Amino acid sequence: LSDAGKEHLTWRLEKGKSFSDWTIVVRSAGSIEPVEYNVHRHMLATGPRKSGYFETMLLSSGQYQESGNSMSTIELPADVVSAFPTFLDYFYAPFSEVKGVITQENWMQLRHLADYFLVSELSNAVSTFIESDMNNLERTEMYLKMAVEEGNEALIAHAATVCITDILHIKEDSSLVYSMPPAFFWHVMVYSSQFLTEIFRADLFQRDKAAKTIARLICSYLGRHGRDLGLPYFLGIFDQIVCLMPSVTPINCHNAVAIVNLFLDLFKENNWEIMWFPRRDDAGFVSSGQ
Repeated sequence: LSDAGKEHLTWRLEKGKSFSDWTIVVRSAGSIEPVEYNVHRHMLATGPRKSGYFETMLLSSGQYQESGNSMSTIELPADVVSAFPTFLDYFYAPFSEVKGVITQENWMQLRHLADYFLVSELSNAVSTFIESDMNNLERTEMYLKMAVEEGNEALIAHAATVCITDILHIKEDSSLVYSMPPAFFWHVMVYSSQFLTEIFRADLFQRDKAAKTIARLICSYLGRHGRDLGLPYFLGIFDQIVCLMPSVTPINCHNAVAIVNLFLDLFKENNWEIMWFPRRDDAGFVSSGQ
């Protein structure tokens, strides 16, 4: 907290100086010694940033053994304990400093603590932080994996939006590309093509460059996953992105041929047989064995 923030009511003073009325003892597995935190019930259990866990415990004081000596003992995972002081700072921080409590280093621990102690405002704040931080392509992959594992549709949708709007800056051989689930990659390629077709409608040169980028991304992804996904997957994507692909004219012949060669290499790599090559409005591919 800043110096201004520390001038407010705080848990960081000694018990006699802070006039605290509750003590939280935090334990964790391993050799870490228990740590006592002298806090204020009002700060933890009331207001928009309140903890549902502490509110319920303090309102039902007669039903909780902890309430008899104004103390709670809590056991937390070892990798979360270090963030507990920051978690308390969240309750005490002036409104103007709340956002600064969450960082790249502690968001995961604070997310766990928010869920455990039922602090909905902190959960929302962490989600907002994740969405903002996900806009950096260097960290999109990490958040996408987490969202997929959790089945978090809102974060998956946000990751898709980030990838679509920043598609021209995604490297074809990046781990972000290879880590995309097939349905997610399909979605990103299809909507990226529509997005690029629209923004470069009047600039055929940039549109053809964008088409080559999309083709490279598709070939890179299917170069890694093509044998598992098969030719129908490629055909499904190609059918949806054909609007972006360049027509073969004397002006853009180079880009068109380059894209054709990328797809030819992809077919050879996956042992897909070409019955005839696609035109803009007609495609006929048959994989070997089908």
